[in-house]
Amino acid sequence: MDNHPAGGEFRIERVSQGYPVLMNELQVFFVIVVPAAAAAFGIPLTLAPVAWARALRWPVSVATASVNERHLTLYFGRCLGVMVLAFGTVCVVAAVRGQVPELLVLQSIFVGVGMTLVHIYGAVKRAQPVTETIEIAFYGGVSAWAISLYVRFY
Repeated sequence: MDNHPAGGEFRIERVSQGYPVLMNELQVFFVIVVPAAAAAFGIPLTLAPVAWARALRWPVSVATASVNERHLTLYFGRCLGVMVLAFGTVCVVAAVRGQVPELLVLQSIFVGVGMTLVHIYGAVKRAQPVTETIEIAFYGGVSAWAISLYVRFY
């Protein structure tokens, strides 16, 4: 089977050297990293953005915020959470089907690198709690893994 069709989609062969293959590393990336991110970020941000922020040590004071500020905070938190969940669902479905498009891997790289840079900026400016600074390692590691997958599979 041709693993690199014109559409840039990687199709997984289910047999390798005579043995069945359950998943390759590309699929494992999307089945492990994405549910972890959804559990840590997507679900809490969607359901309870202020509680999530407090858990990560952000100094949130919605009691003194205006009604409009509170609504805006909840709106942005929930929007970000839904984006994480939507992207994550597409990634998991693609991995389980064994059809991971090249653009999905590229998008993962850009999201990972972008989040790494945002967190580095916040750390340099001292504009975030230490919990956010620790996330630099997570996003940097995910980005490096995604880049290595892109180089090897596409």
